[in-house]
Amino acid sequence: MKYIALPALAASLLVTSAIAADLPRRNAAIAPAPVYAVPVFTWTGFYIGGQAGYVWGSDQIREAVTATGVPTGINRNLSPSGFAGGLHAGYNYQINQLVLGVEGDLEATSVKRRVAGYPVVATASVNTKEQWQGSIRARVGYAFDRVMIYGTGGVAFADWKHTYTDTAVPFARTFSSTRTGWTLGAGLEYAITNNWTARAEYRYTDFGRSTDVLPAAGAGAFTGFSYRHRENESAVRIGVSYLFNSGRSGSVVAKY
Repeated sequence: MKYIALPALAASLLVTSAIAADLPRRNAAIAPAPVYAVPVFTWTGFYIGGQAGYVWGSDQIREAVTATGVPTGINRNLSPSGFAGGLHAGYNYQINQLVLGVEGDLEATSVKRRVAGYPVVATASVNTKEQWQGSIRARVGYAFDRVMIYGTGGVAFADWKHTYTDTAVPFARTFSSTRTGWTLGAGLEYAITNNWTARAEYRYTDFGRSTDVLPAAGAGAFTGFSYRHRENESAVRIGVSYLFNSGRSGSVVAKY
């Protein structure tokens, strides 16, 4: 009986091993890991947006005798201030983390200041007002994915009005001119989505000098004088922009 049972047991083990070998392995039944394409954000592309902010500055006036050009020593800083808001548009091109671009903007402003009793007569006053301003600037930024710090600078232009009034005469004269200067600043911009960005920016602008020559007669306290203005300003702005290229340049494949 022993000799009969041993061969039967061995045969049984061989059959069991063969069946087990033919069964599918568990690993072969597991589905492959999914592959996802993750968009890569880029600042490259055209954009358009709006901005608003507060402006404060200096309008330094120097009084001189019209005929001789000799200053009288009467100087005054009008210190105009107000709000500004408008539109901007531009284009960025990103190279690795470096972002190069150009931007233009145009704004209406409420920047103004009136000083009574100028130069030394109680009935006389002078008023300075900035109607609108704009600029064309280069931008150079460094991007940390959706966050970009940047510097900007270029040509600025604005429409300034100076009004001289003496109620004792009465007399009133307004000088208006479009001024050109330079502007320089820095900012921080963040991509909220692939299309929308928000920014905060500071800029300093210098519009240079201009001279108003008053009449030689009939101008009251201003008769026979000229006034040289030098205007500059600082401004802080916040804004939003729409990026037309959807903020994507290819994909990064991520496996899980």
